[in-house]
Amino acid sequence: AGFPAILQEAVPGPFANLVTLAICLGRDGRVLDWFAARKQYEYPEPFGDGLIVKTVRDPGLLEPCVRLLREIGYWGICDIEFKRDQRTGEYRILDANPRTWLWLNLGTRSGHALLLRAYNEATGLQVVPPATKAGDKEWVSPRGSMAFLTRCYRPRRHGLLLPLRLMLGAASTI
Repeated sequence: AGFPAILQEAVPGPFANLVTLAICLGRDGRVLDWFAARKQYEYPEPFGDGLIVKTVRDPGLLEPCVRLLREIGYWGICDIEFKRDQRTGEYRILDANPRTWLWLNLGTRSGHALLLRAYNEATGLQVVPPATKAGDKEWVSPRGSMAFLTRCYRPRRHGLLLPLRLMLGAASTI
């Protein structure tokens, strides 16, 4: 018909197979900071925003992500999401978001000030990030928690402790 088309395939597997690399590259392509995260829950299911997101170790995706961003000449912050295909065990790229995203402050809470580093790179300033305790952290969506609890929480499916975890996590995220 003369118009461009995109062919996509749903990658099989649970949302726990989703991994995101949050990266900040300098103008010269050097990695200023990064962290990896995995969804513990999402809302709405399937294909929703992270409801609970936790930092994790890099499963080997940082180097290919950095190579891709360098090849296209991108610098700044970027969130690149992958899903491990349960058929092959390989990670498939889902999308890349060259903008801020809902749980960007998860990195800040775990010692990775991506947004501040991008600001410093863009302005030439050297604002020092506040001291934070490095280590694995968890982020809970306040907006998503309320929607999830009022629309689709099922005690038998999700467990009795999830509402408490969501409310306490959302309060600490705020």
